[in-house]
Amino acid sequence: MHEDPFGRVQGYTLGYERDLRSPSPSVSVGLGDQVTTYGLASQLNSVYGNHPAGIAVFLRIRPAGNVAEHMQIMHQH
Repeated sequence: MHEDPFGRVQGYTLGYERDLRSPSPSVSVGLGDQVTTYGLASQLNSVYGNHPAGIAVFLRIRPAGNVAEHMQIMHQH
């Protein structure tokens, strides 16, 4: 089956993350958000509208300090 390109989609994302006080010194915590807007081919406006956008809010939890060191410890067991 042959498919022809319908149009180009471009996405532009801007985000921010802030570190929060962690409940444990071994854990790093952050709260963030990001907004994405899209540039679409005019043929796609009827499906996605004239100004499609998305918003994401997230909570990041990861080991504090040197992540490579944590990964080495995990793989030794």
